[in-house]
Amino acid sequence: MSSEKKEKKQHKVNFNIKEKLKKTFSKEHLKEVFTGEEQKKHLKQGSYSSIMTVIVLAVIVVINLIVAQIPTSKTQIDLSTQKMYSITDETKTALKDLDQDVTLYYIVQKGSEDDTIEKLLEHYDELSDHIKVETKTRICIRNLRVSIPIRR
Repeated sequence: MSSEKKEKKQHKVNFNIKEKLKKTFSKEHLKEVFTGEEQKKHLKQGSYSSIMTVIVLAVIVVINLIVAQIPTSKTQIDLSTQKMYSITDETKTALKDLDQDVTLYYIVQKGSEDDTIEKLLEHYDELSDHIKVETKTRICIRNLRVSIPIRR
Protein backbone atom coordinates (compact mmCIF):
# COMPACT_ATOMS: atom_id res chain seq x y z
CA MET A 1 0.00 0.00 0.00
CA SER A 2 1.19 3.46 -0.73
CA SER A 3 1.75 5.98 2.02
CA GLU A 4 -1.15 8.11 0.70
CA LYS A 5 -3.60 5.23 1.15
CA LYS A 6 -2.27 4.56 4.65
CA GLU A 7 -2.75 8.21 5.56
CA LYS A 8 -6.34 8.19 4.20
CA LYS A 9 -7.13 5.03 6.16
CA GLN A 10 -5.63 6.48 9.36
CA HIS A 11 -7.51 9.72 8.81
CA LYS A 12 -10.76 7.73 8.34
CA VAL A 13 -10.18 5.80 11.60
CA ASN A 14 -9.43 9.02 13.48
CA PHE A 15 -12.54 10.62 12.01
CA ASN A 16 -14.71 7.65 13.11
CA ILE A 17 -13.31 7.84 16.65
CA LYS A 18 -13.96 11.59 16.78
CA GLU A 19 -17.55 11.06 15.61
CA LYS A 20 -18.14 8.38 18.25
CA LEU A 21 -16.70 10.58 20.99
CA LYS A 22 -18.86 13.52 19.89
CA LYS A 23 -21.93 11.31 19.88
CA THR A 24 -21.11 9.73 23.26
CA PHE A 25 -20.47 13.05 24.99
CA SER A 26 -23.16 15.03 23.25
CA LYS A 27 -25.59 16.97 25.38
CA GLU A 28 -28.56 14.82 24.34
CA HIS A 29 -26.80 11.51 25.01
CA LEU A 30 -25.53 12.61 28.42
CA LYS A 31 -29.03 13.80 29.31
CA GLU A 32 -30.48 10.37 28.36
CA VAL A 33 -27.84 8.55 30.41
CA PHE A 34 -28.28 10.68 33.54
CA THR A 35 -32.08 10.84 33.42
CA GLY A 36 -32.33 7.05 33.07
CA GLU A 37 -34.22 7.00 29.77
CA GLU A 38 -31.66 4.68 28.23
CA GLN A 39 -31.76 2.36 31.25
CA LYS A 40 -35.55 2.28 31.10
CA LYS A 41 -35.34 1.28 27.44
CA HIS A 42 -32.88 -1.54 28.24
CA LEU A 43 -34.98 -2.67 31.19
CA LYS A 44 -38.09 -2.77 29.02
CA GLN A 45 -36.30 -4.82 26.36
CA GLY A 46 -34.87 -7.19 29.01
CA SER A 47 -38.28 -7.67 30.60
CA TYR A 48 -39.80 -8.47 27.22
CA SER A 49 -37.07 -11.04 26.54
CA SER A 50 -37.57 -12.65 29.95
CA ILE A 51 -41.33 -12.88 29.49
CA MET A 52 -40.95 -14.41 26.03
CA THR A 53 -38.48 -16.98 27.39
CA VAL A 54 -40.93 -17.99 30.13
CA ILE A 55 -43.77 -18.29 27.60
CA VAL A 56 -41.70 -20.46 25.24
CA LEU A 57 -40.65 -22.74 28.12
CA ALA A 58 -44.27 -23.04 29.29
CA VAL A 59 -45.39 -24.01 25.78
CA ILE A 60 -42.63 -26.65 25.58
CA VAL A 61 -43.68 -28.12 28.95
CA VAL A 62 -47.35 -28.26 27.91
CA ILE A 63 -46.48 -29.96 24.61
CA ASN A 64 -44.31 -32.46 26.49
CA LEU A 65 -47.17 -33.26 28.89
CA ILE A 66 -49.58 -33.78 25.99
CA VAL A 67 -47.19 -36.05 24.09
CA ALA A 68 -46.51 -38.06 27.27
CA GLN A 69 -50.21 -39.00 27.38
CA ILE A 70 -50.08 -40.66 23.96
CA PRO A 71 -49.78 -44.46 24.28
CA THR A 72 -46.34 -45.85 23.48
CA SER A 73 -47.83 -48.13 20.85
CA LYS A 74 -48.60 -44.98 18.82
CA THR A 75 -45.32 -43.16 19.44
CA GLN A 76 -42.80 -45.95 18.89
CA ILE A 77 -42.19 -47.64 15.57
CA ASP A 78 -40.60 -51.06 15.12
CA LEU A 79 -37.86 -50.57 12.53
CA SER A 80 -36.31 -54.03 12.89
CA THR A 81 -36.33 -56.07 9.68
CA GLN A 82 -37.99 -59.07 11.35
CA LYS A 83 -40.54 -56.89 13.23
CA MET A 84 -39.27 -58.49 16.44
CA TYR A 85 -40.81 -55.87 18.72
CA SER A 86 -44.26 -55.76 17.12
CA ILE A 87 -47.40 -57.61 18.04
CA THR A 88 -48.88 -59.54 15.12
CA ASP A 89 -52.42 -59.05 13.86
CA GLU A 90 -53.33 -62.57 15.07
CA THR A 91 -52.22 -61.70 18.59
CA LYS A 92 -54.14 -58.43 18.48
CA THR A 93 -57.27 -60.33 17.44
CA ALA A 94 -56.77 -62.87 20.20
CA LEU A 95 -56.35 -60.09 22.77
CA LYS A 96 -59.54 -58.36 21.59
CA ASP A 97 -61.47 -61.65 21.77
CA LEU A 98 -60.53 -62.28 25.41
CA ASP A 99 -63.60 -62.62 27.61
CA GLN A 100 -61.81 -63.40 30.89
CA ASP A 101 -59.36 -61.31 32.85
CA VAL A 102 -55.74 -62.37 32.48
CA THR A 103 -52.89 -61.25 34.72
CA LEU A 104 -49.39 -61.36 33.26
CA TYR A 105 -46.65 -61.54 35.87
CA TYR A 106 -43.27 -60.16 34.93
CA ILE A 107 -40.93 -61.81 37.41
CA VAL A 108 -37.58 -60.08 37.47
CA GLN A 109 -34.73 -59.42 39.84
CA LYS A 110 -34.73 -55.79 40.97
CA GLY A 111 -32.29 -53.77 38.86
CA SER A 112 -32.32 -56.31 36.02
CA GLU A 113 -35.50 -55.12 34.31
CA ASP A 114 -35.50 -55.19 30.52
CA ASP A 115 -37.04 -52.16 28.79
CA THR A 116 -37.96 -54.18 25.71
CA ILE A 117 -40.00 -56.69 27.72
CA GLU A 118 -41.63 -53.95 29.76
CA LYS A 119 -42.67 -52.10 26.60
CA LEU A 120 -44.03 -55.30 25.04
CA LEU A 121 -46.09 -56.03 28.16
CA GLU A 122 -47.30 -52.43 28.14
CA HIS A 123 -48.49 -52.93 24.53
CA TYR A 124 -50.41 -56.04 25.62
CA ASP A 125 -51.99 -54.07 28.46
CA GLU A 126 -53.04 -51.27 26.08
CA LEU A 127 -54.58 -53.65 23.54
CA SER A 128 -57.04 -55.38 25.88
CA ASP A 129 -59.10 -54.37 28.87
CA HIS A 130 -58.82 -57.95 30.13
CA ILE A 131 -55.01 -57.88 30.38
CA LYS A 132 -53.36 -56.77 33.60
CA VAL A 133 -49.57 -56.68 33.93
CA GLU A 134 -47.87 -56.98 37.31
CA THR A 135 -44.15 -56.78 37.93
CA LYS A 136 -42.91 -58.99 40.75
CA THR A 137 -39.42 -58.51 42.14
CA ARG A 138 -39.78 -60.84 45.09
CA ILE A 139 -42.07 -63.76 44.78
CA CYS A 140 -43.27 -66.51 47.02
CA ILE A 141 -44.24 -69.49 44.90
CA ARG A 142 -46.86 -70.62 47.44
CA ASN A 143 -48.77 -67.34 47.06
CA LEU A 144 -48.82 -67.43 43.26
CA ARG A 145 -51.85 -69.36 42.03
CA VAL A 146 -51.76 -70.29 38.40
CA SER A 147 -54.52 -72.10 36.58
CA ILE A 148 -53.85 -73.09 33.02
CA PRO A 149 -56.86 -74.41 31.13
CA ILE A 150 -56.10 -77.45 29.02
CA ARG A 151 -57.76 -77.44 25.62
CA ARG A 152 -58.30 -80.63 23.67
